[in-house]
Amino acid sequence: MLHLCTLSLSVPQVRQARAVFHHRFIVAQVLILSNSSEVFVAYASTPPEVRRKIEEGCEIASKFNDRPQFKTWAQNDIVGLDLVQPIIEGIEAAPYVVADITSLNVNVVYEIGYAIGLGKRVIIVRNAESDVTSTELNKIGIFDTLGYDTYSTAFEFASKVTADLSNRKLEINYEKNKSQPLYVVGCARPNETSQRITSRIKKSRLVFRSFSPSEEIRLSAPAAIENIASSLGVVLEWRGEDEEFATRHNVRTAFCAGLAHALRIATVIFAPTGVLVPLDFRNSTIQVARPEDIDDGMVDFVPCVAEALQEIRQVSPRKPNKVAEIDLGDPAAENEMRSLNRYFLQSATFSAAMKGDVRTIVGRKGSGKTAIWARIRNSVRSNKKATVVDLKPEGYQLVKLREDVLVHLSTGQGLHVAMAFWEYLLLLEVATKVVENDRKLYSRDQRLTEGYEALSELVAEYSDLGDSDFSERLHKFSVGLAGSLSTDRDFMTGGFKGNELTNKIYAVDIKRFRACLFDYLKNKEDTWVLFDNLDRGWPTHGLEDVDFTILRSLIDAARKLGRSFDRAQLNLNTIVFIRDDIYTELVSRTSDFGKEQPNRIDWQDPDQLREMLRLRLVDNPSLENMNFEDAWASLFCSHYFGEETSEFVIGRSMMRPRNLLNLINHCRSVAINRQHVRIEEDDLTKGLESYSTDLLVELSREMEDVLPAYDTLLWDFVHSKQKLTTSDLYEVLDRSGVRHDERERVVERLIYYGFLGIVVMQEEKYIFDYSYEIRLMLAHIRKTGSQTTFSIHPAFRSSLTLM
Repeated sequence: MLHLCTLSLSVPQVRQARAVFHHRFIVAQVLILSNSSEVFVAYASTPPEVRRKIEEGCEIASKFNDRPQFKTWAQNDIVGLDLVQPIIEGIEAAPYVVADITSLNVNVVYEIGYAIGLGKRVIIVRNAESDVTSTELNKIGIFDTLGYDTYSTAFEFASKVTADLSNRKLEINYEKNKSQPLYVVGCARPNETSQRITSRIKKSRLVFRSFSPSEEIRLSAPAAIENIASSLGVVLEWRGEDEEFATRHNVRTAFCAGLAHALRIATVIFAPTGVLVPLDFRNSTIQVARPEDIDDGMVDFVPCVAEALQEIRQVSPRKPNKVAEIDLGDPAAENEMRSLNRYFLQSATFSAAMKGDVRTIVGRKGSGKTAIWARIRNSVRSNKKATVVDLKPEGYQLVKLREDVLVHLSTGQGLHVAMAFWEYLLLLEVATKVVENDRKLYSRDQRLTEGYEALSELVAEYSDLGDSDFSERLHKFSVGLAGSLSTDRDFMTGGFKGNELTNKIYAVDIKRFRACLFDYLKNKEDTWVLFDNLDRGWPTHGLEDVDFTILRSLIDAARKLGRSFDRAQLNLNTIVFIRDDIYTELVSRTSDFGKEQPNRIDWQDPDQLREMLRLRLVDNPSLENMNFEDAWASLFCSHYFGEETSEFVIGRSMMRPRNLLNLINHCRSVAINRQHVRIEEDDLTKGLESYSTDLLVELSREMEDVLPAYDTLLWDFVHSKQKLTTSDLYEVLDRSGVRHDERERVVERLIYYGFLGIVVMQEEKYIFDYSYEIRLMLAHIRKTGSQTTFSIHPAFRSSLTLM
C-alpha cells in the first residue's frame, strides 16, 4: 500500500477545470489551477519504522511557525474508494511535491516523474538507513542527478521538507524531434517481447531513439526528461521481478511513464500477463500473453504518434535559452542514423572500407564503430545497383543455439557447426535482401523475372520468419536449428560428417541455391555485408570459449563466402565490426587466427576530436560556418580552473567520441536546468560528477567480459590515491581478490582500458599517449620495476573520491 500526505497552506481554495484525455496507452490529465492549497508528499508504507518517522515528521512540521500543516492520506485510506485518482489530483493541485525514496517504491517513482512532467518542483528525501545503497541508485541513474537529502529522525525529515520552499523547477520545454519522434527505454537483457516491440516499431517506419543499458549504463534524469519531452511517443516495457536487472529497469520505466503521462505524450507500456504492475499506471498497461498482443497495442499507438507528428509541423517551438538551442546529436550512433550524414567525420578507416580494403573493423566501445557502419551503409545504398545487407541484431538471438548445442561440442566440432550456420545465414540474408529490393523491379525487367522467381521461392520459408527484421529471423532460425540438432543423440555426441552436417543445417540444396543467387547477382554491381552489434546481449558475467567460437566462425564464414564470390567473378565486401578488447582476446586464445590484420579505430589526436565536435556544432543554424573556437565559445566558458575547456573535456573522454559527447551532454543538462546561457565552471563540475560515475559503471561492465572473476575491481579503488606505488596498487588488487599469479594480467587490462597510466618524468601517460601500443608501457614498467608510479585516469577521480 502506498501512503500519501498533503500539507495545507493558508491560501484560497483550488478552482479547477479538468480536461481528461484517457486511453489504453496514455493517461494525461490537465488542471487549470489558481492559488494551489496543498503540497503533495508521497511515501511507501514499508518499512514501517521509516513510515512512522515520516508521519511523526509531518506532525512536527505542522508545529513550525509560518509552516504548512500536514495531513496524511493514511487517515483517508478508505476501502471502496478510488486509490489512484486522489494521487493524480493531489500532484496536479500541489505547488510542489515531496517524495521519499527510502524503499525505491515504483509508485513513488512514477509520481516523481509525473510531478516533474507537470513542471512541479520536487524535493526528494531518503532515510539514511535505507536498504537501497547509493551504489544501486547510481547504477539506476535518475536520483543522483536529481539530487536528494537524507534524514535519520522525524525532526530531520520535517526540517528537510520545509527548509527550501523556493520554486526552482527542471526544464521540460524542448523542441519536438520530428526526425526521430519515438523514444524507447530498453532493458539490459533483451527478450522476445523487446525484440518483437523493436520489430513492430521498424515496420511502423517511425524512427526511434532509445536508452540502451548496454550502451549508456545508467539513465540520468536530465537525459530522460529531454528525450521524453522532445518525443511524440514513448514505448516502455515492464519486467517480472524474477528477471535479472528487472528492478533497475522497472524504476526507470516508472519514472519515464510518469513523465510521459504528465506531458501528455502518447505512451504504450507492455507487461507480461500475470506480473503485478504498479497501481498508479496499471490501467494504462497492455498485458502480453502472446506476440500478437504487442501488435495489437502498436496498432492503437502508432496512429496517435503519426497524428501528433503532423500537428507539430505547424507549431513554432519555444526554446528556453541559448545552450538548449545547441544540438550536438546523440552519443549513440544508433539514435542518429538519419542526421549522422550531415556531420560524419571521414576517417582513414572509413576511406579504406569504402575501397573494399577492410574485412574486420575493431574499436573500443564508444569509438565510433556503429557510426562508420551506418555511414558505409548509407553511402553504398545511393548506388541502386549495389546490394547492401546491413545486419545489426538487437540482442543475443543465438542463446538457444549456444546453450543447447555449441556448449556441448568440442571446440573443433563447435567451430565447424557455427561456421556452417553463419555461411548459410549470410547467403540467406543476401538472397532475402535481393528479393526485397527487386520486388517491384523484376516485373518490369524480363531479364530478371525467371531468376527472381526462382530465388524468391528458395528463400520464402526463411524470409517469412521475420518479414523485414533480421533480429527476428536470426532468433527464430537459430532456435529452430537448435531444436533440431539438440534432439539428435548421434549428432550431439560428435558423430557427424561434413555432408551430414550440411543436411542438418541447410534447408535447401546449397549448391543449387548458391548457383541461383550468383547467377542473379551478375545483373548487379557490388554486394556489401555489414555486421555490427554481435556483442550486444552477450553473457552478463564474462565470455566463455563458446562465445569466441561463435565470433571466430562468423569472421571465417565471411572470408569463405568472399572466396566463393571471387570464384564466381562477383565482388563481395564483408565487414564485421567488433570491440577491440574482444578481438584481442580472441587472437590470444586462438593460435591459428589473426593473420589478417584488422583495421583499428584509434583516436589519438585531440584536434581530430575537436573537428568531430566542430562538425556537430556548425550543423546548428546559429553556428553555421564558424570555426571551432567561436562555436565552442557559444557552448562553454573559456577555462576551467585555468585549463582551456575543450582541452579539459577531451582529456577526460579517454579519447572516445561517445564519452566526449556524454560528458558535454551532462554539463549541458546542468546548465539548462540552472537557466544558464552557456556551460559555466560550476556546471562542468556537477556534470563531471555524473559522467564520472557513468564511466566507472560502464568500464566495469566492459571489463567483465574479459575479467569476469573481478567484477568489483574498479570499485575497490575508492578512496585510494590518485598516484599509486606498485605496493599501493597490489594492495588494492589483493583487496579485490586478485590472485598473485594474475596480477600482471589484471594490471595489463587496467592499462589497456585506460583506467591506469604510468608517471614518466612527473607527467601522467596513458595508452592513447603511446598510440595504443601497450607493449611500450609494459616495457617501461619492466624497466622501472617496483619503482613504477601508476596513476588513475582523471575521469574516474570524482566517482572514486580519490585523495
